[in-house]
Amino acid sequence: MRLRAVVERAKRDRKVASIYLFPNRRGQAYSKSGWTSVWQDAMYAYIGEFDPAIAREFEAKSKREAAQRRGEKADGVELKLVEHPAYFALSDVRPAAITAKLEARDADAYDFAAHANPSTTHKHYDRRKVRRASATE
Repeated sequence: MRLRAVVERAKRDRKVASIYLFPNRRGQAYSKSGWTSVWQDAMYAYIGEFDPAIAREFEAKSKREAAQRRGEKADGVELKLVEHPAYFALSDVRPAAITAKLEARDADAYDFAAHANPSTTHKHYDRRKVRRASATE
């Protein structure tokens, strides 16, 4: 039910008709660099809500990019976003979700990971600090 609501909201907020759930401005699929840019802006918005330094950095970055689009020379901005402790990459989401399921001992953790062999799930996605418990006696 929640997934349907998210999909409907994504479709409703579009500016262009497309077969893609998250299309670019022309209604096409994002390129790798295009999606990276979108993710970076989303992380700036997320972290900028509680860290004023990151919000200022995003504002400076946006001004620099606007000047470049106008053909003007712009000062370089040193980006510190990826060094922020709250920053996470899109590739961190799946391991975090699988680890949460393993920690909660959810019955569907291995189905969720979609690996034929559970050892593959543990090898590549298990981020728990303690993976094995010691004997009680």
